[in-house]
Amino acid sequence: MEQRTVKIKSNDICLLGASYGRVSTDGQYLNSDGSRKEDASPEAQKSRCAEHMRHLSKSSKGHSYKIVEHLSDEGYSGKNTKRPEYERLWHLIETEQIKFIVATELSRLSRSVIDFLALVEHCGKHEVHLFIIGLNLNTTDPFGKLILILLAALAQFERDMTSHRVKENALIRLINDGKINGSNEILGLIRDSSRPGHFLVDEDGLLMAEKIMKLFIYFSSKRKVLQEARRLGLTGKNGGELTQYMVSNVLENARWRYRGLWYANKQNKNHPNPDSLPETKRYQTVELPHGPLLELELLDKVDAKLKDTYDKKKRSGKDNYTYLLSNLLTFEDGSKFGGQPGNGRNETYRYYYNKKNQIRIRCDELDSAIIRELKSYLKNSKKYEEMVKAALKRRLENLPKIEKQILEKRKALEEIQTREHGLQKQLFDNKNREEPGFMDWLRKGVSDVQNDRQRVQDELKRLERAEEEIKDKSGLNSTLKVLSDFIKDFDHFSNVQKRDAIEKLFKAIIIKDGNKAELQIYGEPPVGVRRKKGLDSEMNGRADWIRTSDPLHPMQVR
Repeated sequence: MEQRTVKIKSNDICLLGASYGRVSTDGQYLNSDGSRKEDASPEAQKSRCAEHMRHLSKSSKGHSYKIVEHLSDEGYSGKNTKRPEYERLWHLIETEQIKFIVATELSRLSRSVIDFLALVEHCGKHEVHLFIIGLNLNTTDPFGKLILILLAALAQFERDMTSHRVKENALIRLINDGKINGSNEILGLIRDSSRPGHFLVDEDGLLMAEKIMKLFIYFSSKRKVLQEARRLGLTGKNGGELTQYMVSNVLENARWRYRGLWYANKQNKNHPNPDSLPETKRYQTVELPHGPLLELELLDKVDAKLKDTYDKKKRSGKDNYTYLLSNLLTFEDGSKFGGQPGNGRNETYRYYYNKKNQIRIRCDELDSAIIRELKSYLKNSKKYEEMVKAALKRRLENLPKIEKQILEKRKALEEIQTREHGLQKQLFDNKNREEPGFMDWLRKGVSDVQNDRQRVQDELKRLERAEEEIKDKSGLNSTLKVLSDFIKDFDHFSNVQKRDAIEKLFKAIIIKDGNKAELQIYGEPPVGVRRKKGLDSEMNGRADWIRTSDPLHPMQVR
């Protein structure tokens, strides 16, 4: 679309434009039988916009209007502008590819006064007309602008009131019925499909949670707990891989959900004068319908151990920061980076530190660059398909290797059984039993056989789970969900969740000479990023990383 207007008659100019539609949820435009409502569906909005502009073209003198593109965001709220087609609409205005916008209702464009005013200003700057069907108003008229701003204010007021009512109703349901909306499943608790916001006890998962807690009491380290739990064959939900996030989630809920408790108005827990707050705003604990799930003595020990571990780290000055990239980050010679807190005048920062090459990189700078690059990379929905195909290909390539390893482990178990039979034979040999030291030798042999059998059995279970995951294509759906969650809600993830998401998507991040980083994304060629300044920029203010292949200043260490 290279031209903004087309002259179709000697006295008639045809203005090219776009129509825009939006629906928040399927429920807004689907009937109970799944068919689309005629008056609210994206198709209906498109049709109404086209008909309105045809009518306007007939009644206008000197102008006619032609819709060259219809943009529609399905499943997006109007509370903000984070909508792909809305962003494209903004781009069409900015590049002056269109001269008008039309929408069926004001709320389709925005429910935020600030966002709507920004759109009006953006349209005015680029001389783009804005039409709202049914209001018979447009932004070329001063009175029309005033009315539209007032209507946008009413739309936001309506949304704020709705949000307030939803929060109050959720609080009442939590207090009266123990309904906790938005909470995730944890080991031992699965969603009740018949009662949204409620959970059912999963005995197998609860047993896993109990073992994790006992391991934590023994090791006092979440990392060691994960290692030992995996060695013992403990798994996550539905037999999936146990992750660090799951372990942390189990331990943190020793204070809450495993006790049958939840909280309301946590933000007001430390309010200086709680009695001045309405009762619905005060912090309080709520008993959940399922009640306590584990022995309170065990939960108290876990809670005390968590507090003690935290206090020890605080007293010792050990860093309790979550380093998002430490498991992926290497220098080009293969040496790894670890986390390092700042000191002196730079104590407010944290760093990725490579001891071998004496390289130190500020975490906030590199993390933000990697996250920004990944979001940009995944904005194109086609990348989802490519990522899934790459994941499937990797899994299929690994299948023969895993099957071979499974056969080797099964053969190893047979050899261990042969060793065990040999020990039994030695035991029944009267001559051997009379030799000095024979029983000590035999006890050690039996212990070695038992340890070797347990180790091989654990390895075999892990390989069999990996084999099952490869053969089960539903695993690809979880990959899609990770990608979708990453784009939509990454900023609201905990640091542990962010790290898990990044590790699922990146294969490696390699720092190279010339102040460049190479991002290796599964199934894709490497992507390069670099910084505008050298890594000694902590002396000169915050620097930024950008995609490039040009060399920069060498890395520095302070």
